[in-house]
Amino acid sequence: TSLFGFWCVGGLIALAGFFFVTRHWGWSFHKRDVPLWRWVFQEFKHSKVIYFNSLLNTSSHYVDRYLLTFFLGLEMTGVYVFFWSVYSALSNLLRTGVIQVARPKMVKAFKFGQLDEFAAIYYGSMKRTFVMACVFALAAGGALYLIVPHIDKPLAVAWFGVLWVLMVGFVLTMVSEIMGLVFYSRHRDDLTFKTSFACLFSSALCNAVLIPFMGLWGAGLSLILSYLAGMGVQYYYVRRMI
Repeated sequence: TSLFGFWCVGGLIALAGFFFVTRHWGWSFHKRDVPLWRWVFQEFKHSKVIYFNSLLNTSSHYVDRYLLTFFLGLEMTGVYVFFWSVYSALSNLLRTGVIQVARPKMVKAFKFGQLDEFAAIYYGSMKRTFVMACVFALAAGGALYLIVPHIDKPLAVAWFGVLWVLMVGFVLTMVSEIMGLVFYSRHRDDLTFKTSFACLFSSALCNAVLIPFMGLWGAGLSLILSYLAGMGVQYYYVRRMI
């Protein structure tokens, strides 16, 4: 409850900070030709595919938590979330350092018809992402190998091998996101949606089948299998675009 309260307060502070920083922006409030509700509906029609794609992504990321809780209980779910937090932190770091940098470059190259430059950015970003993801995974795994035995969490020690499975999933996730930039830069939200649907379907199916028999190992393996399924869809289309 306390953690949730601090999250809420932090969100409000961030929102207030946004309005403070942008207080001098040229916001224009004027009467529109159409009512607000109709304007929102019109804009939603244009963005509904990417919106539903976000819902699928969120669901595929967190469905394992609910199934773990259902099959194994909160304590084992907590062990998995402990290791998954490392996966999440590394993912955010690599997204900020590599993927977010490559995104506008690929959009610009495609917009101006620079297809050779587009391909060069894609392959260069893929190489950097894969190498950096492997380095981050090995560094994080090594660091936790030294730390976990000293935090008085016997379940985390007993299930430490699951971290390495998640690190493999982390590398696949980052590679998948670079492949997804091809669809994003070409405004192919429909293909992004297909990838997300494949990930969600395979994640829910694999977790439901594997967790009862393999415990946390099943959840980690399901992460790998779900992204392999999504990457299969991505590769099918990407090879025709690059």
